[in-house]
Amino acid sequence: MGALSAGAIWAPNEAKYSPFDTHEYPDKLRETAKEQLSQTGWYYTSCNAGLPWTHYADRQAFFRHQIIPRTLVSTTGRETATTIFGRGASAPFGFAPIGINRIYHSLGELAPARVAGELGLSCCLSSAGSCSIEDVASANDDGAGGDKGGSRSGVRYYQLYWSPDDEVTLSMLRRACDNGFGACFVTTDTWQLGWCHDDVARGNYAFHHEHGVGDLGLSDPALIK
Repeated sequence: MGALSAGAIWAPNEAKYSPFDTHEYPDKLRETAKEQLSQTGWYYTSCNAGLPWTHYADRQAFFRHQIIPRTLVSTTGRETATTIFGRGASAPFGFAPIGINRIYHSLGELAPARVAGELGLSCCLSSAGSCSIEDVASANDDGAGGDKGGSRSGVRYYQLYWSPDDEVTLSMLRRACDNGFGACFVTTDTWQLGWCHDDVARGNYAFHHEHGVGDLGLSDPALIK
């Protein structure tokens, strides 16, 4: 981090500038996302249900936590690597399960899965994903430079929306297990979609459209049967 900071501070003297001022980064990133995404993709990712009180409460909860560094310790050798559920990761955070990525980019979940593998970070696949469990696993392992289940396989987890059809649920869990997803995160509070005003006003329900419906669920053998 010290070398990175020193390089960033000197770079403007060589007419090299960061695309964002880090002080303004969240707002600038939001503006860029709105410019780059399709209107349907922007509404789906940016709007919140109801009067977004839960959204505000979540942000306030983060503000109550601070990172407090240790003092009077050596800083010559810094290390962010850790273990999560017994697997090594380059840092103690990862890629959250965000569904139907294909409304943002044609590669869907394949790109973030590959990048997570390259960075040595964990990633979690949503059961509302656009791409199949098998394809995401392969992309994650390709990024990590290894083979599925091997010593260089990616660190990945599976997020489950429990289907009304138990056979479909069990089939997807088996597929996730067989493809190296090491843990399951179960979402229990989404029994139906929230009332997102922009989406409702525009009929912007991605699963009703080809660009949103993905291979993960539709390709499941139990559902096809």
